[in-house]
Amino acid sequence: NIRDKFLLLLLYETGIRIGEALSLHLSDIVPARKKLHVKDRGELINGAEIKTVNSPRTLDIPENLANLYRNYIINVHNEEVDTNFVFIKISGPNKYEPLDHISTPKIFKRLEKRTGIRVTAHMFRHTNLTELWKTGEMRPETLKERAGHAHIQTTMQMYVHPTDEDIREEWQNAMAIKLDKKV
Repeated sequence: NIRDKFLLLLLYETGIRIGEALSLHLSDIVPARKKLHVKDRGELINGAEIKTVNSPRTLDIPENLANLYRNYIINVHNEEVDTNFVFIKISGPNKYEPLDHISTPKIFKRLEKRTGIRVTAHMFRHTNLTELWKTGEMRPETLKERAGHAHIQTTMQMYVHPTDEDIREEWQNAMAIKLDKKV
């Protein structure tokens, strides 16, 4: 469904934590400016929260995510919805209540059942930060800020996962430069 698709794309494209996603209010995403604001709201009725004091931040988002957000809001947040939370339950006895941590694993179980691939919300965070690092265009300090980490070591040691191919390719590039300098 469009809610689950938006949640998955949001996690993949931004690398935010699931608690940060569940704490988002409608005003936190500004599709026209392609911005997402992660804010500390303290304890929330759905149990969502940001993790650390470094977590509040503003992130740039891609056009495809901004467009999906618009479609999601048009199709899901109708006049029956009485909450500012972005993510809501879309069926069952608690329909239109804020989505909570208890409900999100069910989304990933459904995804696993359909695809045969085990995935968690946090895997999207690791994937996002690793892919941004692999572009070679983001400094570690910038990745740290985007992730909302207090320490650069957390970002680089726990969230960036170079493959064997990445290591070999960088070594080959370094060797080529080294050989060029000898000639």
